[in-house]
Amino acid sequence: MRRRGAWCAAIDLAAAALLGAVVGVSAAWAQDVPTPDVRADTLSYDQARLLAENAWISGNVPLANQLARLMSEARPDDVAALLMLSATETALGRPEEGRAAGRRAFAQAESDAARYQAAYLASSGAMADERYGAAQYWLRRAYQSAETETQRDRIAGAFGAVRRASPWQVRLAFNVAPSSNVNGGSDSPFLVIDDSPFVGVLSGAARALSGVEASVTGTFAYTFAETAAGRTSLAFHGYRSFVFLSEEAQDIAPRAEGSDFEYGVGEIELRHQIADAPGPLPDTYSLAFGQTWYGGDRLDRVGRLTLARTFNLSARTGLRFTAEGERRLSDTGAQDRTGSELAARFFHRLDNGTVLRFGLSGTQVASDDGNAAYTGYEVHAGFWMGEAVSGVRLSGRVAYNERSYEEYSVGFIDVPGGRDDTEWSARLNLHVDQIDVFGFVPVVSLIGSTSTSNVSRFEGESLGVSLGFESAF
Repeated sequence: MRRRGAWCAAIDLAAAALLGAVVGVSAAWAQDVPTPDVRADTLSYDQARLLAENAWISGNVPLANQLARLMSEARPDDVAALLMLSATETALGRPEEGRAAGRRAFAQAESDAARYQAAYLASSGAMADERYGAAQYWLRRAYQSAETETQRDRIAGAFGAVRRASPWQVRLAFNVAPSSNVNGGSDSPFLVIDDSPFVGVLSGAARALSGVEASVTGTFAYTFAETAAGRTSLAFHGYRSFVFLSEEAQDIAPRAEGSDFEYGVGEIELRHQIADAPGPLPDTYSLAFGQTWYGGDRLDRVGRLTLARTFNLSARTGLRFTAEGERRLSDTGAQDRTGSELAARFFHRLDNGTVLRFGLSGTQVASDDGNAAYTGYEVHAGFWMGEAVSGVRLSGRVAYNERSYEEYSVGFIDVPGGRDDTEWSARLNLHVDQIDVFGFVPVVSLIGSTSTSNVSRFEGESLGVSLGFESAF
């Protein structure tokens, strides 16, 4: 029923689009039209077109389809005939033919209005045929040709219907970020440990290196079971960074290459969500297994269990608790690690649609290697602007975190009292809604962080500007 409802919504919107922009005749002309045996030699082209329009308005889809077929045979490149053929073929249960006619109409269209209609009808045919990826593709083509905000809102609504109906969910993000510190290195060339007389010199690769970091993030999820009680899905999550060092960085670290600092993650996740969990029990259960890479080499194998519960305090306010346990098995000969995290996140939606978020989390990591065992916490606050101002929406986040390593050593030197780190980080995103390509809008982000530590290797600052793209719907 979920898929059928979305299909009907797509067809209804396509019909409304035809009535509004393609047919161009008064609804007062609509009447009950009989379904005669129409022959090409009994009607002129204009008569056939008028009769087809009148039949479509009155709901006589078989007659409209018969006439559209005759018209498209007589004039294979006529956009109006192909649009009518696309709408009627899909409505009569032949979605593949409807999508094909929509594609042909799009190829012949010479105006944005006609391209919008053609792409929308092609998406309707794809949706009716349960070709969800093709439906989303043609909706983005329609969005690109839309001329009004009403049309764009219609596309966004139809896209949401397709996304909800499809068992597949695909999300991709791309980002390019010039940065003053692509490797998380130290600002100082010297290694200084508080309360210790020993001073060393850091290698070039351990110092802050400027350059450009590009990344791609992707999620491919498939819902294989869904009822009113809950949903179960299987997903692949991937992340890959690409680092390019500046000439200045190469002077500081002549033996280093950008690929030495590239990071990758591949993860399979099984997730089950409950629509109405009883009492305080979790409403989300997740089990994930993955692999990480650093510098092109395997780093860790990861297993993670996550439990979460959301409480809706009101129609616009919610609170989410998360408990997570993780096990990392090293592929580099280092000691394995076991970690746990508890987190609470609060969110509230204002009258203008802006969302405010606040969060607190605590982490503990245990390992036989003292340099890998720590406790820490983080507090953060963020916002998401609900309405654009002059075509631009803002979002942002500021966070503070601390980590404490009870036992820590640098080579043969034991750090007195262990290692203590603090970090402030902030991010401001500008979502430029007035610029879009196939429904994707650019996001310009200002990113900065500063960290302090009693071990100078972990003190540094980073400042960068990134450019990415996100879906407008």
